[in-house]
This record gives sequence, C-alpha cells and structure tokens, in this order.
Amino acid sequence: MSQNAINYIQANKDKFSKEVLKKELQKAGYTEDDIAQSLVAVYGGDITGDKTRGARNDFWNFKNKREYTASGEKNKDFFFGLISPFVLGFIPLVNFIAFPLEIFAIIYLFNRRRYISYGIMSSFALGLVFVVIIVVLIIFGRYFQ
Repeated sequence: MSQNAINYIQANKDKFSKEVLKKELQKAGYTEDDIAQSLVAVYGGDITGDKTRGARNDFWNFKNKREYTASGEKNKDFFFGLISPFVLGFIPLVNFIAFPLEIFAIIYLFNRRRYISYGIMSSFALGLVFVVIIVVLIIFGRYFQ
C-alpha cells in the first residue's frame, strides 16, 4: 500500500470514479495489489472484489459520478427517478415542497446520475400530460352538457 496512491485517491475521489482513478494509478506504474489496497484504505470494503463496497451502497451513492457499465443500471436509475416524485407526493407535508425538490434533484443529479434526472423529468412530464387531459375533459365536458 502506497501513501502517495492513497493521497491521490483521497484528493480526487470526488472528481472521478474509482475506475478512472484505478486506470490513472496503473498508468503511473503502481501494482494491482498496491492499487487495490489503496482503494480499500480510502473507500473501505474488501480487497478481493473489484467493487470495494456492496451494490446496495453504490446505488445510494449520489455524491460521486456513476459510470454505467450495464443497461440494467440505467434502467434502475431511470425507474427510481420516475417513481420517486410520486412516492414523495403521497407524504402529506412533502406535497408543498415536492416541486422544488424535483428541480433541485434534477440539477444536482444531472452530471452525477443522469438517468435519475431523466426519470424525474419524465415523471414531471407525465404529470403535466395528466393535467392537460383533465383540463381538456373538463372544458369539453361543459360544452357537451
């Protein structure tokens, strides 16, 4: 384990993903074992696996940018973004602050977890479509009575 590698990872872990940091350390000539031990020292977890934390922890990590490796990860993030505003809307006090939370989440997550942002924007658009349909039905309902 190299202290220089640990310092490099700590200084750049908020800017780059673990995979990018690992590649840069490989380019700098560090051994695989040294890189793995340094990643464990900074992120915690197990040396044996490539992912230093479990999949559950990786999903809930909204601070770092996520590198999608499979379409299933994109689908999970999109679905999470799609249903989260509806779940928040069912909590009575959150109804008043749900829209500002959606806007904040879209802005915050757009460069970190883009597919969650897409899901939130889709749920917002879906809500607008429902409102337009209801308004049209009300307007046309008055004309045909």
